Amino acid sequence: YALARALTHLKKYDEAMENASIAVELGPEELAAHRALAEACLAGGELPTAIDEYRYIVKTDSDDDESHHKLGEALFKSGDLDSSLTEFK
Repeated sequence: YALARALTHLKKYDEAMENASIAVELGPEELAAHRALAEACLAGGELPTAIDEYRYIVKTDSDDDESHHKLGEALFKSGDLDSSLTEFK
């Protein structure tokens, strides 16, 4: 998932999503892999997948404030304003 994060930083979103998806498949219990996929999808405009991944992360680790914020951002960008406000609180 480190490669996926680097590719996201380089704005190579398709490659980042592909690499992060593989990381999630290989280690489905690794929240860092899910986070890398969520970040790549959010940056690359794949909002449904980003939302699903961030929801998984915050369900697994409810204290992850950054992922709550990013979930709110993804929900806001998708037009779900009410749900986004819940995540920003």
